[in-house]
Amino acid sequence: GGKLSSSFNTGLLVIEPSIEFFELILNSFEQFEDDWSWADQSLLNWILEKYGMGWKELPIKYNMMKRVFYHRPDLWTNDTKIIHFAGGKPWDNAEQLQAREFEDNEKYNPIFKLWRSIYNNTCDWPLKMVLPTKERLTEFTVTQEERLARIAKENKRRRRRKK
Repeated sequence: GGKLSSSFNTGLLVIEPSIEFFELILNSFEQFEDDWSWADQSLLNWILEKYGMGWKELPIKYNMMKRVFYHRPDLWTNDTKIIHFAGGKPWDNAEQLQAREFEDNEKYNPIFKLWRSIYNNTCDWPLKMVLPTKERLTEFTVTQEERLARIAKENKRRRRRKK
């Protein structure tokens, strides 16, 4: 069982399909006037809040953010089922990583290497991960204000493109 929360990340989403919910989503596009920074995530969170619809969060092992590996290794377990690669992806080349990400991806190399070894069928079983220590923790290289400024700039660009 999951816990009830007020907003959710749509990086991994399980929905029970229904025509009614599909139509609700389609009919909400014109009403939605909030920020589209998070695309489907913004819209779906708005719909569920507006119509008082509940949702359940999956246990963390089914949506383990790559950042947990480095910033909260105490939450990382061998029971992890899905790694959510928000931002930089292990299949990105160096240029794509730099263009896509607002943080240094070097610290995620162990996870990227693990993904690549599984993909290339070159990993040793059982898998063994070396978790980072508190001494090696670093902060994001961009402040929240800088990140929000980038999002605002992108939204402005999108609005200009619509006109």
